[in-house]
Amino acid sequence: MAKQRIRKKTKRKTQKKTRSNSKSKTQRKTYRLRNKSKRKYRKRGGARTEQHGRIKKYNMPRTPERKKKKTVPTVFDRTANLSRYLQHIILNSSHPSVATGMYTDSSQRRGLNERTVQLRRLGQSVRNRMTTQVALPGIPVGTLIRAAEIKEIEAINTLDDAQKKEVRRLYARLYTNHVDGYSDEEIFGTGPFNSKTAAAHVGTHAQRKQQRQALLATGNINDMKINGESLPLPLRILRKNRMWNTPLSERYPRRADGTIDETNDIFWPRNRREFDLYMKNIPNLDEIVTYGW
Repeated sequence: MAKQRIRKKTKRKTQKKTRSNSKSKTQRKTYRLRNKSKRKYRKRGGARTEQHGRIKKYNMPRTPERKKKKTVPTVFDRTANLSRYLQHIILNSSHPSVATGMYTDSSQRRGLNERTVQLRRLGQSVRNRMTTQVALPGIPVGTLIRAAEIKEIEAINTLDDAQKKEVRRLYARLYTNHVDGYSDEEIFGTGPFNSKTAAAHVGTHAQRKQQRQALLATGNINDMKINGESLPLPLRILRKNRMWNTPLSERYPRRADGTIDETNDIFWPRNRREFDLYMKNIPNLDEIVTYGW
């Protein structure tokens, strides 16, 4: 009996020793991790394929989330160069719910990345658009100009027609940019007067004019708001200047009797581009100064 037990122990030792010699500890760990990874990706709906003994790619389905993850870069505007610990502190002060999941691939994190990318591109486009295209007094072409500098230039009485048009263009950019300009409610109005979304501003040209005339008839001629709802910004600019007896632009559309047609499409912009065109082409500088920015 003692000999048999000794033989069994010797046999076990021999088997264990043979196994350790055939596969190193590192090889066994790699093998286990590879199998674990395969099981994980099969569970998600895909599997890793191999070619010539090497892992080639992930054979996973192209889900919308996976596509979005590839197309949206993980950047943080000005905080991109900071450590993740400092990024977490900054996010925790402004977006606590996002900061809790910043180390994971959460939907909140992806949404924050996407918004940051869009804001960065928008801010860059706004900075590019605010460069002068016409030489202004003391400011050459291609100069990055600020709102305070535009206000100083508008008071100069010796501007020619090209310079006046350039100042109007710069003001249009100030009003319409998304970073520090006017909101949709301030540009397009609210309630039934919202020229961007209200159902009362669709249909044929004649139908739109009738609908707008009926809406405006519920208030007085110089009201900026009717029944608590704001008018579109072009109408507010016109009405404030008319109330302050500012010399009005000759480019306003007029009826046969000479009065300004407030039902015209230029007073009811449907997007920021249309409002941008109104600001550049219709009011004069005196009207813009009177209304303010």
